[in-house]
Amino acid sequence: MIIEELNEELELDKRTYLPFILKTNCKCYNKELIRNLSTDYLSYPTVNSEQTIHFYCEECDVSIKEKVKFTVKLEQI
Repeated sequence: MIIEELNEELELDKRTYLPFILKTNCKCYNKELIRNLSTDYLSYPTVNSEQTIHFYCEECDVSIKEKVKFTVKLEQI
């Protein structure tokens, strides 16, 4: 079998839950900020394109943006 990737963008559902936890640090206090994507959904994420994930630090009242790219992997078993 041959699997050929088309590398096209694919929009997921309005509320998409993913089995990932994302972590970053606040630049002011170096506090760890966490987004649990299995309980905190993403709104209309697109596969195979750049996405911005927002984190919020309550201590310094700053929003932090991190860039990610969601991909789908298909393997023969």
